[in-house]
Amino acid sequence: MKHIASIVLFIFLIMPICSHANDEWYLISRHGSCSEINILERKVGSMSGVETPEDFIELMQSKGYEVKVIEPSNLEGNAVRVEIPEKNLSLMFVTREICKDFSKR
Repeated sequence: MKHIASIVLFIFLIMPICSHANDEWYLISRHGSCSEINILERKVGSMSGVETPEDFIELMQSKGYEVKVIEPSNLEGNAVRVEIPEKNLSLMFVTREICKDFSKR
Protein backbone atom coordinates (compact mmCIF):
# COMPACT_ATOMS: atom_id res chain seq x y z
CA MET A 1 0.00 0.00 0.00
CA LYS A 2 2.91 2.34 0.75
CA HIS A 3 4.22 1.86 -2.78
CA ILE A 4 0.87 2.77 -4.34
CA ALA A 5 0.68 5.93 -2.23
CA SER A 6 4.23 6.83 -3.28
CA ILE A 7 3.40 6.30 -6.95
CA VAL A 8 0.23 8.42 -6.71
CA LEU A 9 2.15 11.21 -4.96
CA PHE A 10 4.87 11.07 -7.61
CA ILE A 11 2.27 11.36 -10.39
CA PHE A 12 0.69 14.42 -8.77
CA LEU A 13 4.10 16.04 -8.37
CA ILE A 14 5.19 15.37 -11.96
CA MET A 15 1.89 16.28 -13.68
CA PRO A 16 2.41 20.08 -13.65
CA ILE A 17 5.86 19.62 -15.23
CA CYS A 18 4.50 17.35 -17.96
CA SER A 19 1.50 19.53 -18.73
CA HIS A 20 3.75 22.48 -19.59
CA ALA A 21 6.39 20.43 -21.38
CA ASN A 22 4.22 20.29 -24.51
CA ASP A 23 3.37 24.01 -24.50
CA GLU A 24 4.78 26.14 -27.26
CA TRP A 25 7.05 28.85 -25.91
CA TYR A 26 7.67 32.35 -27.26
CA LEU A 27 9.55 35.48 -26.34
CA ILE A 28 7.42 38.43 -25.37
CA SER A 29 8.57 42.03 -25.77
CA ARG A 30 7.96 44.87 -23.34
CA HIS A 31 5.12 45.97 -25.60
CA GLY A 32 3.42 42.56 -25.57
CA SER A 33 4.32 41.24 -29.01
CA CYS A 34 5.41 37.62 -29.22
CA SER A 35 8.22 36.19 -31.33
CA GLU A 36 9.60 32.74 -32.03
CA ILE A 37 12.45 31.73 -29.69
CA ASN A 38 14.81 31.17 -32.63
CA ILE A 39 15.17 34.95 -33.15
CA LEU A 40 17.76 34.74 -30.40
CA GLU A 41 20.20 33.07 -32.81
CA ARG A 42 21.49 36.46 -33.89
CA LYS A 43 22.49 37.19 -30.28
CA VAL A 44 23.68 33.78 -29.07
CA GLY A 45 24.52 31.70 -32.14
CA SER A 46 23.17 28.29 -33.06
CA MET A 47 20.08 27.27 -31.13
CA SER A 48 19.41 23.87 -32.66
CA GLY A 49 16.86 22.00 -30.54
CA VAL A 50 15.95 24.95 -28.33
CA GLU A 51 12.18 24.97 -27.89
CA THR A 52 11.65 25.78 -24.21
CA PRO A 53 13.12 28.14 -21.61
CA GLU A 54 14.79 25.12 -20.02
CA ASP A 55 16.49 24.27 -23.33
CA PHE A 56 17.76 27.84 -23.63
CA ILE A 57 18.99 27.90 -20.02
CA GLU A 58 20.88 24.62 -20.52
CA LEU A 59 22.41 25.90 -23.76
CA MET A 60 23.65 29.12 -22.19
CA GLN A 61 25.00 27.35 -19.11
CA SER A 62 26.82 24.87 -21.35
CA LYS A 63 28.48 27.86 -23.03
CA GLY A 64 29.70 29.02 -19.61
CA TYR A 65 27.33 31.93 -19.03
CA GLU A 66 25.84 32.84 -15.68
CA VAL A 67 22.07 32.46 -16.02
CA LYS A 68 19.52 33.97 -13.64
CA VAL A 69 16.04 32.46 -13.74
CA ILE A 70 12.95 34.12 -12.28
CA GLU A 71 9.50 32.53 -12.45
CA PRO A 72 6.76 35.14 -11.88
CA SER A 73 4.41 33.69 -9.26
CA ASN A 74 1.33 35.23 -10.90
CA LEU A 75 2.12 33.39 -14.17
CA GLU A 76 3.36 30.14 -12.64
CA GLY A 77 4.19 27.58 -15.30
CA ASN A 78 3.40 30.00 -18.14
CA ALA A 79 6.28 32.45 -17.95
CA VAL A 80 10.00 32.39 -17.16
CA ARG A 81 12.31 35.39 -17.06
CA VAL A 82 15.89 34.59 -18.00
CA GLU A 83 18.75 37.02 -17.51
CA ILE A 84 22.25 36.63 -18.88
CA PRO A 85 24.20 39.63 -17.58
CA GLU A 86 27.35 38.96 -19.64
CA LYS A 87 25.31 39.18 -22.87
CA ASN A 88 23.12 42.01 -21.54
CA LEU A 89 20.02 39.86 -22.10
CA SER A 90 16.81 39.98 -20.09
CA LEU A 91 14.21 37.75 -21.72
CA MET A 92 10.66 36.75 -20.90
CA PHE A 93 9.59 33.36 -22.21
CA VAL A 94 5.83 32.80 -22.25
CA THR A 95 3.47 30.08 -23.41
CA ARG A 96 1.13 30.44 -26.37
CA GLU A 97 -1.73 31.06 -23.94
CA ILE A 98 -0.06 34.19 -22.55
CA CYS A 99 0.71 35.46 -26.06
CA LYS A 100 -2.93 35.07 -27.02
CA ASP A 101 -4.03 36.96 -23.92
CA PHE A 102 -1.69 39.88 -24.69
CA SER A 103 -2.66 40.04 -28.36
CA LYS A 104 -6.32 40.45 -27.37
CA ARG A 105 -5.54 43.66 -25.46
